[in-house]
Amino acid sequence: MDNQARNLSFDFFRGVAVLMIIVLHAAMTTPGISLINNFLFDFVSRLSTGMQLFFVLSGYFIYQSMQRLSNNNAGVKIFLYKRMAKILPLYLLFLFLNITLFFVFSELYNDFSGFHLNAVTSSDVNLNNIFLHIFMLQGFVPEYIHSLVDGSWSIVTEVYFYLLFPVIIFPFLNSLKKSIVVFMIILVSSMYFIPYIAPIIWPDQGEFYYYFFLNQLPVFILGVVMSHLINKKQEGVKEYSDILFAFSIVLFFGLISGSNYPLAYHYLYGIVFVLMITGAYPYMESFKGFFLFSAVVRLGKQAYAIFLSHLLVMQPSSYLLKLYAPNLNIAEFFLIQLLSILVCSYILSNYLFNRIDVFIVNAMNNYIRRNYVT
Repeated sequence: MDNQARNLSFDFFRGVAVLMIIVLHAAMTTPGISLINNFLFDFVSRLSTGMQLFFVLSGYFIYQSMQRLSNNNAGVKIFLYKRMAKILPLYLLFLFLNITLFFVFSELYNDFSGFHLNAVTSSDVNLNNIFLHIFMLQGFVPEYIHSLVDGSWSIVTEVYFYLLFPVIIFPFLNSLKKSIVVFMIILVSSMYFIPYIAPIIWPDQGEFYYYFFLNQLPVFILGVVMSHLINKKQEGVKEYSDILFAFSIVLFFGLISGSNYPLAYHYLYGIVFVLMITGAYPYMESFKGFFLFSAVVRLGKQAYAIFLSHLLVMQPSSYLLKLYAPNLNIAEFFLIQLLSILVCSYILSNYLFNRIDVFIVNAMNNYIRRNYVT
């Protein structure tokens, strides 16, 4: 498979991941959604694992990027420059937009403040919290991790991984066997750090432990495992790719309703996504001509901008629907909310992606070529 086809394949899975999160948040901002069929509610809740799909893909691409830069003396610096150029500008822009939109809606509608899940509140907008968000430190502060930019926990988790990976983790991952060993070591460490050590630092913050970046670190390492499985063309994997894919689908649905596992569900779904992508990868090129595949790929190409855009859109959209269409039933509300989030997020992200994201990334690449590439 050539590089272009490879990129399309992974853009497709990025698109799937952002769609999973958008459907989840459309449901979470639909009043009464918990009253629907239990299995459907459990299924929608499990779409939160779209974040683990993002993390697996990030682990894959970060490892690939560091491998390409490993022979460059400035490799770590180049890696961090590129990552920060991709993440920081849009993140800071949406931090400003989210705070601004909150105050605009709060002025227009008296009861908007605190509306729905994890909304910004006046008490959140303080210098301490803004400072934490600008420097991406809210991942260490339970009371602020879901404020100002709802969902920013996943962004700062990625940034912490970027900072750890080049120097501390990457040197130990240069083979499939080593990456599996490192995954197991970090997994066991994470499993014991969270339940026993974290409560000492952050007492009575059970929900926060899930979002703490060390708890998600094993999922990123699974992306490195996947990189070795795919790029070294392990014969056993290639031969049984269809079985791997079918098995991953069975696992995905089989894990939906259960809750008592030896491993936390986000680790299990990380493994599921590695099996799914590895199994599907040899067949992805054959779908290039299909409209649905191309549409999801297009979403995947600007998944980060769409992710941030939908966080900005989802609560005002839900509020306005509830205010101006109070007679909608649960299904109608959800479908209109989903369509509204998708359309508005895509339009906004398409504008920002083409005019800000691409511009800054290209400017950083030009800077790197002038100063670090000989």
